[in-house]
Amino acid sequence: MTGQVAEYFRQGGIFMYPLLFFSVLAATVAIERFIVFSKAKINVNEFLTKIRKALLVNRNVKEAIKVSRSAIWLSRSATAAAISRKCPSTASGS
Repeated sequence: MTGQVAEYFRQGGIFMYPLLFFSVLAATVAIERFIVFSKAKINVNEFLTKIRKALLVNRNVKEAIKVSRSAIWLSRSATAAAISRKCPSTASGS
């Protein structure tokens, strides 16, 4: 079986090396993301309620950013959303 795979790899020529590299890279990223997301325990409803309260009720972007940083894996997207709320021209595209 291993000899057959090696033969296919050899027959594929030079194009097989980038394919192999990016396949290993994709598998590594997928495993890393699985580990990160499996460790991230967050109550999404509570998190979104705090963000909504900070942005919509209090109109406090700094508070929303502080709340968003409490959830490590959501931090970047939630912070970006809070900042785009502060700058409507970037959010609406106008």
